[in-house]
Amino acid sequence: MDRCMPYRRVRMSSRDPVWMTPLVKSLMRAKSRIDSNNVVRLRQINRRIIELISKNRGNLLQVLIGTREWWKHVDDLSQRRCHSVKITLDIQSLVELNDYFADLFWDTEYKQPTPARAENGVQVPEIGRKTGVELFAALKKTATGPDDIPFW
Repeated sequence: MDRCMPYRRVRMSSRDPVWMTPLVKSLMRAKSRIDSNNVVRLRQINRRIIELISKNRGNLLQVLIGTREWWKHVDDLSQRRCHSVKITLDIQSLVELNDYFADLFWDTEYKQPTPARAENGVQVPEIGRKTGVELFAALKKTATGPDDIPFW
């Protein structure tokens, strides 16, 4: 009895942020059900949610080699392949997954481009947001033109 914990079902989505674990999602759902007059309980649950999210974002993931192992690890952590999602208190692995993605998409050879400068005599046209949206909406669905800007 001391080692058992009842499971709750939580629906996870592929659109959930990486730090959104089943435990965080269930706590956020419980928070929405708490009366707004119960300030003490709201503070406690807010503190717990913030703590879990910061732990999820703070840890590093070991480097996995090969796409098969990588996707298997992602599926295990996100519990995508399970019919019923189990809420676990192990947030370390999900934080590691988040940090792994952050490290994976970091380009060490990136160099920030130098901004172009206009000469004093050149008038730079200013286009407002509304005008820009209207211009892009008026584009015809064609192949790239001389400016090499595709339609999409």
